[in-house]
Amino acid sequence: MTSHDLDDALLKIQFLRVEVARLEHALSSAKLLAALLAPPAPVIQPLDLTPLEREVLARMIEGDSNQQISARQHICLGTVKGYVAKLMQKFNAQNRTGVVTAAVRAGFVPPETGAS
Repeated sequence: MTSHDLDDALLKIQFLRVEVARLEHALSSAKLLAALLAPPAPVIQPLDLTPLEREVLARMIEGDSNQQISARQHICLGTVKGYVAKLMQKFNAQNRTGVVTAAVRAGFVPPETGAS
């Protein structure tokens, strides 16, 4: 194998790496688009939530962490985690993002809050 052959092989490898990266990006974009266009999963109506579940959900929508919700609501962190788990069950979600997405799709609008 000559140095020219080696250079050609290295160029082909670099090209293939760029092509793979491009295809991976296109695939992730396609998956995101499919998720956005998918019909919403059936969820409970927000009216089926307890007042504290509604408040925890509102804080989640605002982007608060469990620790921030705990401090703001004056409840222990374990209690917040329990409410988050219950919301995940009720909204048939795998994680916090799924809860928030399902709640927003269901039309849940958090109550107006005063100072953050």
